[in-house]
Amino acid sequence: MTDPASPRPDESAAARKRSRRQAGGRRSPRNIDGPQHDESFEGPSAPKRSIELLLRMAIHEAGHTVARLYLGLGVIEQITLDVPEGGGIIWRIERHDDSTEERLTAELAATLGGRAAEEVILGNVAAHCGGQPYSDLALATDLAFRMETTLGFGQKWPLLYRSAADPSLLFAQDPDLAEMVHARLESANGAARAIIAKQKEAVEFLAAHLLNHGTFDGPRLTRILEKVRERMQE
Repeated sequence: MTDPASPRPDESAAARKRSRRQAGGRRSPRNIDGPQHDESFEGPSAPKRSIELLLRMAIHEAGHTVARLYLGLGVIEQITLDVPEGGGIIWRIERHDDSTEERLTAELAATLGGRAAEEVILGNVAAHCGGQPYSDLALATDLAFRMETTLGFGQKWPLLYRSAADPSLLFAQDPDLAEMVHARLESANGAARAIIAKQKEAVEFLAAHLLNHGTFDGPRLTRILEKVRERMQE
């Protein structure tokens, strides 16, 4: 994925939409030799996904998954690459926790976990991390913006409620606000990169299995996540 859009990011519409996005979301084809399942999902005339793209998608989704496991954010129910949008993870919340600044900051890091995995493991990122209303960057920016303007965690004027249908208008009017929102994003991205670097073995292990199996859910997901946890560092 994940990927907040309300004061409780784990309950957000975006999160419930499974964070599926173009070429970097959560799903992978069944065989490393080629995406045979593309025709059934995208039509016989749709372009095939290259192995390089599939690898990036698998690493992206593995990054989101491992970041959520490490931060204890929700229970993973499915990881997949087998949808036209690119793939996704599905998770559920077992209990509601206080929406503290610390928790929301962890959500920011998890939201950027896929992008961070691309940066750390591949050395670059693809455009699918942004450019869409439910992309990782869009969701992370929305949460960081609300933390500064409506949720009471602003570094400047924390008691002033400032809502906007289009945050870019406020950014244009208040460059300091844009700078503070971006600072939150930079900090969260740094945290996500640190998690991925520490858990690189677990991310690469899960990504490799995603390339071969495409989708994990049910008992098979339980088994693979147990093996992922065994490879995670404290």
